[in-house]
Amino acid sequence: MPFEIQELKKPTIFNKIIRSIPKENALIEINNLLAKSKDILNVQPDDIIFIVNKYKINLVKKFKNELLNIYGKYLSYCLKDKHLSDEELNSLSHLKRLLLLNDNDVNKVYNDIVTKVYSESIDEVLSDGRYTDEEKDYITKLKNNIKLPDDIADKIYAQKAKDYYTNVLNKSIEDARLSPECKIRLKPATDSGVNLPPVPEEGCHPFRNKPATF
Repeated sequence: MPFEIQELKKPTIFNKIIRSIPKENALIEINNLLAKSKDILNVQPDDIIFIVNKYKINLVKKFKNELLNIYGKYLSYCLKDKHLSDEELNSLSHLKRLLLLNDNDVNKVYNDIVTKVYSESIDEVLSDGRYTDEEKDYITKLKNNIKLPDDIADKIYAQKAKDYYTNVLNKSIEDARLSPECKIRLKPATDSGVNLPPVPEEGCHPFRNKPATF
């Protein structure tokens, strides 16, 4: 589990005067409840309700961002192996209910985190200048394994291919032609199926022999 036991905050002088306890401790108690549990499914909604009643707070209204961070932390933990099992998806759904979060907020956190995983994986695949059939299969399986929506995955992939293509072309600016090595390095992008500008012909580099402008 990614959670660690935290110490409760001590009451301030003001807390003692008005005979209240630090509201932040509600969040800490929820964190500690998760940290002590070997399985998210072992934590029950009644456990959360007890804490909410103890501190007399609207949990989501007061700590919405912090609750989303807890959800995101557990999601990142589940994605260490770049795969979400049915058991992990079930635990994530249970955690969402425990934290009283709605689908819209959770979906945003989910998409942000899986997008980062997918984007970093594409960078790794393109970094060696090759894009083999095995790597294509890996990227497709990764998208499915992390449950990334197709429209988001396609947008990321298209942008990464264009960025890679542009980067390789820009590095050839100092030469009057594209070397065979450069053309090989462009293949991961040109073979990606993404609509890209045409590769310049030898001796026709688009930035060569243009007058300087100031």
